[in-house]
Amino acid sequence: MTLEKSGRTVRGQLADNLEAVIVARRIDIVGIDPFVKSHSVEENNNSAIDEVAQVLTDLAAKHNVAVDSPHHISKGNSRSGQCQSRARR
Repeated sequence: MTLEKSGRTVRGQLADNLEAVIVARRIDIVGIDPFVKSHSVEENNNSAIDEVAQVLTDLAAKHNVAVDSPHHISKGNSRSGQCQSRARR
């Protein structure tokens, strides 16, 4: 998805490319991580993000595939095995 100067969202080429690969390779699951790289719309624009999600939902339904696109709110602690929540004091 991209956003025109007028504010209208437009489906980008990535969606068509994904669809072509899904069909050609008979893909069962599509993983998109990081999600932010799959579009060019503002992450705080709920309507635009909903349209991005709709493109993925449409691909999943049309081709009977699972789509996994996790959205991270933070990267967390860089040390292995550490919990992301605050430690008890």
